[in-house]
Amino acid sequence: MESSHEPAWIAESYLWTQKELRESQAFRSLTKTALLVLLDFHGKVTKTRAKVGRKKEYRITNNGKILYSYSEAEKRGITRATFRNAIDQLVEKGFLDVTHSGGGYDGDFSKYALSNRWRAHKKTYFIECRRPKDQRQGRGFQKKKKLILLKRRKTGVNAESK
Repeated sequence: MESSHEPAWIAESYLWTQKELRESQAFRSLTKTALLVLLDFHGKVTKTRAKVGRKKEYRITNNGKILYSYSEAEKRGITRATFRNAIDQLVEKGFLDVTHSGGGYDGDFSKYALSNRWRAHKKTYFIECRRPKDQRQGRGFQKKKKLILLKRRKTGVNAESK
């Protein structure tokens, strides 16, 4: 006789979404890649079942600590630029918040939290948010003079000696 409960591995292999989420304008306006990345984030969530009043509800236990690195996205066939754009879109539309902006070295990865801000998307009380921009020195386009000064600091060359 079979048990009425499914084995744990079966329960963990499902990804449930709310009907309200699937039918929201914010969700339906996501690009294909942003949608896939959002589903990946939902798959990374760990939940526990807690009793709230008379009901039992699922609570996310790792929200704010969810890791999804650029190298992991590349293994899934998503380029770095496309992954960055997907993260930007998810943050701007209220599905995701960046809780820690990683440095990209020594295992300092960005950490994320799923957000419910999407419920207010396109409404007057929507709380806008953007992904924190990279503040590391020597990255991206800079004025030539500033770049030269940065190189001199690294090599220890004094401006007076030249």
